[in-house]
Amino acid sequence: MAPFQLMSARRREKDGTRRRRRRSFWSSFLAWCLLKQQPQPQQQQQTIFEKFARNHPPTYDGVCNPVLLEAWIREMEKIFIATQCPEDQKVGIATYYLQKEADNWWAISRAAIEAEPNFGWARFCEALKKRFYPDELRWQKEREFLQLEQGNMSVQAYADKFVELSRFATTIIPDEASRVKRVEKNLTPKVRSIVAGIPSATFQQAYDRALSVYASVKAEETETANRGFKRPFVPPTPYQGAKKPKFVPGQLPSGGRPSGPPNILCQKCRRAYHPGKNCDGSPIVCLSGARA
Repeated sequence: MAPFQLMSARRREKDGTRRRRRRSFWSSFLAWCLLKQQPQPQQQQQTIFEKFARNHPPTYDGVCNPVLLEAWIREMEKIFIATQCPEDQKVGIATYYLQKEADNWWAISRAAIEAEPNFGWARFCEALKKRFYPDELRWQKEREFLQLEQGNMSVQAYADKFVELSRFATTIIPDEASRVKRVEKNLTPKVRSIVAGIPSATFQQAYDRALSVYASVKAEETETANRGFKRPFVPPTPYQGAKKPKFVPGQLPSGGRPSGPPNILCQKCRRAYHPGKNCDGSPIVCLSGARA
């Protein structure tokens, strides 16, 4: 091979080697960058727990109160959504916030419950309710729901109570349609007659209409009461004017009319009564010589 051709072959070989090395370097560098961007499992779990803890989740101590238990579960689920907690970490994080009787129960029952098929957050909640939410309490809440009526409550207070108790009556109102029908059924007659006349597709829609109708009904009742208002009867005050003047014989009152009875005649001369005078007009003189 000629010297020139040999040099060209060696140059091409060196160029190819350099290109392969560059490709290998950049491939390794890219793989390293991707690896650094992916957090390690332990680090990722710690980050989720810290995010969860920053939301100040409530604790549950095992008190047999279905309202408190449902509120605890609901708050935990809200934080799960806010922190985007993975499904397989929900139970582990939630059980950290069990205390007292609830914590003792989980320490004893954990192995058996986790060994059940399809174990997860939903199954954990079922087991928790079964232990701290006895059937008698559930039936009591169902009876409260069945007896719930608006009565003297405002629409807002009635709706709040309805939502609170409806969590314990899922068999009575299994879907949105039955929920709407139930909340409309137990409104006051005036509100129900108007709200039920227009079908509502959702509970929120029925609530908004009932709230508006209730406000109109209360305004109408207030206006009617104001129109029918009458001033209370006040008996007249007795007359407190000047007293009747005292009668004095022979003295005319301020009106100029004789104070004595009219047409009184003297029994002796049968003429008009003449007090203090004789029938001939002379003054009457007593035995002592003084005039009467």
